[in-house]
Amino acid sequence: MRDSKHIRGELTNLLSEQMDVLERETFGGVTEEELCEYEDRRDRICELYAELIDREAAA
Repeated sequence: MRDSKHIRGELTNLLSEQMDVLERETFGGVTEEELCEYEDRRDRICELYAELIDREAAA
C-alpha cells in the first residue's frame, strides 16, 4: 500500500496534465483521444482523493 506522499505526488502530476489539456483546448484544441485520456485521469483523480480521505479518517 502506498503512503499519502506518493498519492499526493500522483495527484499533482495528474492535475498538471489536466491543466495542460484544458489550456490546449482553450487555445488550440485537443484531439478526441486526449479528451478520453482527460476523462480517464479525472476518474483516477477521484479514486486518489477518496483514498486520501479514507486514510485521513482512519488516522
